[in-house]
Amino acid sequence: MDDILQGSQITLRKLKRSDAPDIQKAINHKDIAKWTILIPYPYTQVDARKFISECLKHYSKKTAYPLAITLNKTGKAIGIVSLVKFNLRNQRAELGYWLGKDHWGRGLTTEAVNLMCDFAFKKLKLHKLFAMTFEQNIASQKVLKKNGFILEGKLRQAQFKRRRWHNMLYWGLLKTEFKKQKK
Repeated sequence: MDDILQGSQITLRKLKRSDAPDIQKAINHKDIAKWTILIPYPYTQVDARKFISECLKHYSKKTAYPLAITLNKTGKAIGIVSLVKFNLRNQRAELGYWLGKDHWGRGLTTEAVNLMCDFAFKKLKLHKLFAMTFEQNIASQKVLKKNGFILEGKLRQAQFKRRRWHNMLYWGLLKTEFKKQKK
């Protein structure tokens, strides 16, 4: 995918090595690490460079599609939306995302997820997307609901984080259920 996915407030594009400082700045917050499985806190420049290198490898092999969420006004990377865990036989992938805390509450994550769903169903011809959220992460659940995802189940005590077990919610969206949001 060399295409750039253009939205009204944001653009999704392939990561660049030069995004490392912006990624590190955007992600380096306790509230982001709190609701993600693999993101450490504090998050260093070394972490950002390693992350981008891994993303570029997966992107070039088409084993994942990690895209930078960039502001149209500045072009700066402020988050990530990705498709991972492809199951080509069943035309399914997992959707993941995070956004820098300074940009929460403005509909940017909802727009990023919408653009990625459109790409997944139209360009990649996937049949289903799924996503996992911590049961307590209400904001992330709202993003999925706004994009038509349906709660399919609860995985009890499925994730150990912050010295305790957490329930995880499993969300799904079929191609036939997805409708591009009106701009």
